[in-house]
Amino acid sequence: MRARSVALLTLREGKAPAAAPAASDKLKLKVAVEGGDGTAFADLPYATVVADKTQADLIWSVPEGKVEHVVGGVVAEKVDATSIKGVVSKWAALKWLKHQAALDPAEANLITGNQRYAIGDRVKIEMKGAKYPHLTMFNLPPDGHVEFFIPDPSKPLEATKDWSRETIREEFRVDRPPYGAEHMVAIFSKDDLPDLHAALQSMTTPERSEALRPVLEQSLAGKDMQIGIIDIYTGAGG
Repeated sequence: MRARSVALLTLREGKAPAAAPAASDKLKLKVAVEGGDGTAFADLPYATVVADKTQADLIWSVPEGKVEHVVGGVVAEKVDATSIKGVVSKWAALKWLKHQAALDPAEANLITGNQRYAIGDRVKIEMKGAKYPHLTMFNLPPDGHVEFFIPDPSKPLEATKDWSRETIREEFRVDRPPYGAEHMVAIFSKDDLPDLHAALQSMTTPERSEALRPVLEQSLAGKDMQIGIIDIYTGAGG
């Protein structure tokens, strides 16, 4: 899942036009801030501060250093004015990805069930039944950086194989923080997406991932694709 996880156990051997601004505005991430303000992420064009918590996607408690999702509970811990941008960038990208996934979803399942996984717990996921051959697979940890998995640059055949013929099963073990919400993302596409892959591979820190959403929008605009997303929640106490 990321550096804190055990190795993956797997059963598997020209630039796109920019997305329409209206679509981006419609899907802005709404953030409520308790005990502070949104100055730390005010320069992110895909997020906006709202006063009413009931209208928010995320709620950032500055005194507690926690970020909660309106549905999923606590999604990031020990978040301050420096690290909040990575969290907001990630969830803004997820909001767009989930909107696209609803249009043509790929089957993605959390085999071990929806729960908050504690240290030592194992997490099993499965993805199958895609109709497009090319796979882009990456994980978004709680802090917002990108862990790029597929196609692995050290395995050239992964970029050319037909992933629609595969059932992908992965297993991970939770072993250390940060805790919160992990999101495994699989994009099955008709076309190979080397520019997107290069961009994602460079997003190794939250700061480098601030452009995640616009990069996804621009790279995937007009593409035939299916998207699968698996939410995985972790916490020291289970």
